[in-house]
Amino acid sequence: MLECCSIYLFMNIIVENLTFAFNAKEYVLKDLNLHSQANSIAIVGASGGGKSTLLRIMSGLIRQNKDNDLHGKVSINGLSPEQLIDTKSIGFIFQEDSLIPYLTVQQNVELPLKLKGETNMESAEYFLSKVGLFNDRSKLPRELSGGMRTRVELARTFVTRPKVLFLDEPFVGLDEYWRTSLYKELELLREETSPITILVTHHIEEALTLANHIFVLGKHKHIIKDFVIEVPLPRVFDENPMAGLEDLKQGISKLIISDSLTNEKER
Repeated sequence: MLECCSIYLFMNIIVENLTFAFNAKEYVLKDLNLHSQANSIAIVGASGGGKSTLLRIMSGLIRQNKDNDLHGKVSINGLSPEQLIDTKSIGFIFQEDSLIPYLTVQQNVELPLKLKGETNMESAEYFLSKVGLFNDRSKLPRELSGGMRTRVELARTFVTRPKVLFLDEPFVGLDEYWRTSLYKELELLREETSPITILVTHHIEEALTLANHIFVLGKHKHIIKDFVIEVPLPRVFDENPMAGLEDLKQGISKLIISDSLTNEKER
């Protein structure tokens, strides 16, 4: 297993009394609190529970405006989401493919550098090599498999060396081979660039593989429980990365199911 390194140093992530509604009657999150000093956290829970909305608020993609009700505190290493965006400190990988279809693989990876006004594109080629796609750099996204497209997304996100990385179920829909392969790619990139990582996933094993602090978002729109994982990261390079974590996996699964059933009974 790789040695634990600076990527896993303790940080400070704070969400306090966060409430969000698209209108006065449709609350997605309510009085949510989340505190962590881990450098890699995961948020899990049933579908439709507000995980992706929480991630977008934490990253600054959703902000308070006249059409919503958003209040509460979000701070990552002392910076608000707006400050993180202003300092160009974040990277975000979505569920849906966001590659530009008419740009080549290399042009897609170079795009964030150009938007920042940089002229040296060597880092684009470097990160394409890191994800094993240097020889495919002239291809268009439509010529790639789903797993290869996700690798391009990883290269394009890490090329700017973000300080905070937001992942919204980026491996959803991929088979086990590709997921395992991409976990390893992600860990190697995190080892080199050291971002705080905030992952949303419905895949409990994925959370246990990639995070050292897991939060369960319940149907009542707040965090119902959290778990600090003592097994050191990275785990994905172990022969059995889930060794010693099977009981916790079952416990989190039962908690999510129980919470969902309780919510159904209360309707």
